[in-house]
Amino acid sequence: MRRSAFYWFLIAIPLLFACRFPAGRPTSSAAATPASPPAKMSQATETSASASSTPPLASGWIGFAGCSFTNNAVKGYQALGGKRFWDPIPPYRGGRVTVWAKDLTNQNRYWQGFDSALQTYSGTSIIWWQLCNSPDDDEETLYQDALRVLDEIHRRVPGASIYVSAQHAFSDGNVCRLDKADGPARMQKLADRLVKEGVARAGPVMGPLTGNQTTDGCHANQEGMNLLGQQLLAFFGESSTALSTPTPGVLNESNSRLTLYEIDQAKHPQAVCNDGSTPVFYYRRGSGDGANKWVFWLKGGGGCIDAQSCAGREHELTSSEGLPQSKRGEGILSHLPEQNPDFYNWNHVLMHYCTSDSWSGARQDNLNEMNWYFRGHYALNAIVDATMDENIVGSPTLSQATHILFTGSSAGAHGLYYNIDRLAQTLPWADVRGVADAGLGFMANPELLSVSEQRKKSQWKTWNPILDESCLAANSAPPENCLETHLLVNDGHIATPVFARADLFDPLALENNQLDPRNPAHRPLIQTFTETIADILKRQNGAFGTAAHQHVMLETPEFHSYQVEGLTFAQVLGNWYFKRNAPTVVIETEGR
Repeated sequence: MRRSAFYWFLIAIPLLFACRFPAGRPTSSAAATPASPPAKMSQATETSASASSTPPLASGWIGFAGCSFTNNAVKGYQALGGKRFWDPIPPYRGGRVTVWAKDLTNQNRYWQGFDSALQTYSGTSIIWWQLCNSPDDDEETLYQDALRVLDEIHRRVPGASIYVSAQHAFSDGNVCRLDKADGPARMQKLADRLVKEGVARAGPVMGPLTGNQTTDGCHANQEGMNLLGQQLLAFFGESSTALSTPTPGVLNESNSRLTLYEIDQAKHPQAVCNDGSTPVFYYRRGSGDGANKWVFWLKGGGGCIDAQSCAGREHELTSSEGLPQSKRGEGILSHLPEQNPDFYNWNHVLMHYCTSDSWSGARQDNLNEMNWYFRGHYALNAIVDATMDENIVGSPTLSQATHILFTGSSAGAHGLYYNIDRLAQTLPWADVRGVADAGLGFMANPELLSVSEQRKKSQWKTWNPILDESCLAANSAPPENCLETHLLVNDGHIATPVFARADLFDPLALENNQLDPRNPAHRPLIQTFTETIADILKRQNGAFGTAAHQHVMLETPEFHSYQVEGLTFAQVLGNWYFKRNAPTVVIETEGR
C-alpha cells in the first residue's frame, strides 16, 4: 500500500529457524534465448494434455508470469514449504495481460524479470501464468494479447508446459479498487477459452479471498497468501526429485542464493520487528578477491505512525515470520558478473525491513494502541553485529572486511542517510561508502507543507528516531527536520561518500506531492520537482539520474539494463567507486 508522506517510498516486500539452503533450490544458468520461435503447440497436442485429462506434472522448476497477485501466491507457497517455484519477481507489479503483450522484448520490464529468473533457474519445465485483468480492453483484444504472450513464452522456454489461471476471486462481494467487479470472472472466461482452444493447460483455481484476507481489498495479507499458497501446493506439489542434482557447468546453489539468518536476540534484546519478532537478514558469502568485501542492502517499504496508517501494512513489512529460507539477489545483490560486474563476488547481505521507521526508530515502549515496536535503529545495529559473529556467519566475518558498501532503496535509502556516518565511525578498519536509491524526497507542493510538517512531528514522536548527529547538532529546534534527507545532503551533513540515484519523475514522489503528470495545471510544480532533483544530483561526486518514471532501481534488473547516455546504473556506480576515468555523474534529460 502506498503512503502519502513525502519520503515514504515503497518498494514493491520469516520463519525463525537455523538457516541453511533447502534441498534442491535453484542453480544459475546461462542458457541462451532461442534465435527463432518454434511453432505454437498444435491444438491436438495441447488438448490431449488439458484440463479434461490432466497429465502428471513434469519435473523441474516452475516459472511464472503475472502480476503482484501472482507474487503473493508464490510467497504463500514458499512460506508453506514449497520448493519448486521461482522466487517472487518485484517487476511483475501491475502485470496485466495487455502490458505483457504490449512489448515482447526485454525493454519490457516484465519480460526482463522473466528472463532474469529463467537464467537463474536451470531446468525450468513448467510456466504458470496467472491472468490479471485489463479492465478497459474487450474480450477479443484480451484473447489475442494472451495468444501473443503464450507464443513468446514458448519461444523463450521451448517445450515448457504452460498452465493458466485467473486472478483470485473474492467471496464476500469485495471489489478490488484496481479492477472492476467482473475482473476475476473475465479472467476465468479467458483462461477457459485458452484451455478449450488447446493453447494452454488449466491451472489451479485461486481464491476466493474474503476482504479480511487482504491488506487493501486487493492484495492478500498473510492469511490470504497462506490460502493461495496452499492452492499452489495442492496443484503443483511441494518438491521434485529432479531438482536435487545441480546442473553441470554452472554455479552451485550455495553460490547463487542468499540464506536466512537471525540476529543474536540475547545480545540485542531491544532489536525487534514491529510485532516483537526477531530481526533477520539474508546472506551469501563472497569469493575470490571479494572474500573480504561486503555489500549491505537496506530494504525499503515505507513506514507508518499510528494505528490507522499502520493497519494496511503487509505482514512481511512488520514481522520476520513467514519468509522463505533463501532468496535470489537482483541488481547490486546479483551473483552474476554480467548483471553486477563490480560487486558480484562480494559478500551480499539483504537486511529484511520489518520496523516501519526507515531504520531509525529507538522507541523504548510499544505503541499501546497497537502493541507495536519501532526499533529500526537497534535492528540495523544487530544485523551488522551478526555479520561480525563467526558463530552466525562463519569466517571470515565483517571484522576482516577491507571494503564495505552500505546501500538502500526508498525507506532503506532514508535509513542509509540517517545511519551511514555512524556506521563508518564504528567500522574504522574498512573503506566504508554508501549508495542511496530513491532517497531524495522533498515536498514540492506548497499546499501540502503544513501536512508535511505535522507528519514529521508525528514521526518524531512515534519513532523516537536516532538520526544523523551533525544534522541534529545544527537543528536542535526542531530536530524532526533531520528526517528530511534532501536537507542532510544539501547542507553537507553526510561526511561518508554516498552515491545517489533518483528518478526525475519518480511516480511515488509525485503521488506524495499530489501531482499528476497528465494534469496541465500540475506541470509547473512537476518541473520544479524534476529541476530540484537534477540540481541535487549534479552537485554530487557520484550520481545516476533517470527519467524512467520508476521509483527504485538498485535491486532490480534495471540496475544493469537501463541506460542513460549509453551507461547503466551499474557502470556509473563502478566508475565512481573505483575512481575510473569515466563519467561518475550521469543525468537523463530526455522526457523532461
